[in-house]
Amino acid sequence: GKTPLDLAAENRHGSVCRYLVRMTRHLQERQERLQQSDAALLEMTPNFTYAETAPRREFRDSICLGTDATLETVGQPSKSSPNPSILLTSLPPNVAAHYLASDSKDDVTCAVGDTDQVDSTTGSRGEGLDGEAEEVDQINPSGQDFSSYSSVFDSVSLVVCMVGLPGRGKSFIGRRITRYLNWKGVPCRVFNAGNYRRRFLGAENTMRAEFYDPQNSEGKRMREAMVRLASADLVKFIVRHSCAVGIFDATNTTKERRRYLWEYFSTEMKKHKVKCRILFIESMCNDTNIITENILRAKCGNDDFKHVADTNEVIAAFNSRISEYEKVYEPVDVDEGISFIRIVDVKQHVVLHKVPCGLASRVAFFLLNLHPVAYPIYIALPGETFGNRNHVYGGDERLTPLGEQFAEALKRFILERYLPHMIVLHGTNPSVVNTLRPLEQALESEGTVISELKNDNLFGGAAVPACELLCPLRGLDNINSGCLCGKAIETAHGKYAKLYRYLCTNSIAGGVTYAEEGATAAVLGQDAADQGNAMLEKAGVQASVDVPPHAYGRRHSVRANERPIRRLFYVSDGIDPSMLYCVQFPHGESCRQVNVRLEPALMAVMRVQGPVFVVASPIPAQGALAFFNDVLPEMTPALRLPQHAVVEIGVKGDVTVHQLLPPTTV
Repeated sequence: GKTPLDLAAENRHGSVCRYLVRMTRHLQERQERLQQSDAALLEMTPNFTYAETAPRREFRDSICLGTDATLETVGQPSKSSPNPSILLTSLPPNVAAHYLASDSKDDVTCAVGDTDQVDSTTGSRGEGLDGEAEEVDQINPSGQDFSSYSSVFDSVSLVVCMVGLPGRGKSFIGRRITRYLNWKGVPCRVFNAGNYRRRFLGAENTMRAEFYDPQNSEGKRMREAMVRLASADLVKFIVRHSCAVGIFDATNTTKERRRYLWEYFSTEMKKHKVKCRILFIESMCNDTNIITENILRAKCGNDDFKHVADTNEVIAAFNSRISEYEKVYEPVDVDEGISFIRIVDVKQHVVLHKVPCGLASRVAFFLLNLHPVAYPIYIALPGETFGNRNHVYGGDERLTPLGEQFAEALKRFILERYLPHMIVLHGTNPSVVNTLRPLEQALESEGTVISELKNDNLFGGAAVPACELLCPLRGLDNINSGCLCGKAIETAHGKYAKLYRYLCTNSIAGGVTYAEEGATAAVLGQDAADQGNAMLEKAGVQASVDVPPHAYGRRHSVRANERPIRRLFYVSDGIDPSMLYCVQFPHGESCRQVNVRLEPALMAVMRVQGPVFVVASPIPAQGALAFFNDVLPEMTPALRLPQHAVVEIGVKGDVTVHQLLPPTTV
């Protein structure tokens, strides 16, 4: 009774397995040959050292010394010696030498371009300016910050220049655009002029408002030097890719500065024969409450004010800096002849003028869906079902007694954190709907008010309609298991023995157990949940080590010196998560297909003007967790959410796990 299409589909999955095995074997043999050749080369040249070529040194010096040399001069003899200009007169000698040494790498911006983003958000690791090698990021072993699976096909690059007074959310917007485009497979990076200033001039020397006084010629010359460095690095980044987006994050408050940037980037791209367009994004805000909130969230504790403990002092100092910029601020005007997007008062009014290309249109679409004020995001899995307990793909989605207990605990957890405009986004799977049914019943029952469930009376006892809090989205539905739907894991292991190793077993295995706060990231990265271990042992696969004792009813935070999401990272021995990403269930879906349909749900999260709860099945929940922690989409199969817990992503990227119930024990 099978059609030719059914037979072709079955043969295709077998071919995929054979292809993956051959490719893995080929890569292993190639790596072994490279290691052998390297060892032979070292034996022949034991005293080999790296010698920098004269053209590269001259080009690097010309960039740092402010001459007109460009990337086209690489490989050609220099006709004239570099003429010392702006940087030698404005930077201390040791700082200039520091920059010269740092540019021996292919990309200076790993350490300079956006240090805040690299250290705490993207987690990318490289070699710092001091020459000390940092730890390689295990979540992103490839080293690139953008996905290898691009869903955006364009041949025209884009340079985005931010415009606006300090404290208007320019850096926030730039980082969110970077996250979105890297997720879509478009190389994107932020080049923050403030990070260059703090790195080369020092935060203590440039934090006072006098440094930004328009009448301070020395301070102006130093700031212009940082602009030149950031612009040069942005050009190098764009040239290295066939299609990329570089974001120049600075105030750019005057028409003269914007005209300079437009002419500089246009000239440089023509010299390198790169198709590129330029877009300015202006963020305007006159609401003092929003400005103060931005200062408290973004400026308190950063490098400029890390030694200032008094919050009022930070606000006063930053407002003084804003006053200096207001003296010369000129809003973007149509008469300037540039393409721009203007966001007024937190997206109360948006102006699009001459959006130049396809990537710029996609950026405009993203900005129309972005609320430029950060709020916490909570992600949770549904309660345990009988299908989970019996290890069945897409099986019985009725909640077990423990799952019902979690539903009650989740209801209380959500209502205790209610704020205006809060939304609960959830899938339409029966397990998710059953998990949220106690919350829906509590909201629909007469006389149930928020003040009865909170410790304060902030909202005056106002009832919250369920239709305003609960928002179902089909994009958050569980992965389609295809012909394995309703089948036990032993069936998959017996019928698809080769394919089984690459299937998403975490779609039924549940989440990890979040260990004690003192445990190391390496141990946590290898621990699976008890029920996951039992499932693998039952299927004939070696289980991971025992899970440390759990502590529920507590919050577990991550140390500041490690990337938070690494605590939820798990990779099975011998399996590349990027290979799991594209393998789909027979007649079903893959993780990549789930992430594609997940985009509308991610846009909905970013549109909400308040806290967001996401309650979804494991695979879409992993995708949401990866997106908001700047993990590449192909690494989503390696993430594990704790079962019967809520993962909170704070406004500054910190991750907190609220374990509401103890995980199940099989």
